Amino acid sequence: MIKANELRIGNLVRYEDRNFKIYALSKELPCLDTIEYGIGVVSYKTIQPIELTEDILIKCGFEWRNEHRGVGAIMDFNKQSIGLMENGEVRYLNCWVKLEYLHQLQNLYYCLTGKELEIKL
Repeated sequence: MIKANELRIGNLVRYEDRNFKIYALSKELPCLDTIEYGIGVVSYKTIQPIELTEDILIKCGFEWRNEHRGVGAIMDFNKQSIGLMENGEVRYLNCWVKLEYLHQLQNLYYCLTGKELEIKL
């Protein structure tokens, strides 16, 4: 279960097998922005994180720097590197952090750049 303090407005999460943006947050309930229903209040128990995968990194604008894919493979984003590691740790801008989910990458990117990460899901 995702906790309120792990999320920011704009983070993408999984709800009922679909991806939605967080529209608003409170300690008790998050609000999702849905196309069909508008803004919807849900429970933290019903939203799931989106696993960080190679496909999602590519949709975030990362590109392969070299042909080697797998343990230790390096991807570039605006000339900043991210290394994919087998144990789930990701190297980003010369620091080691464990990123497993898309909202964690969104939060780190915002923290480091002050900008929202563009994602084409």
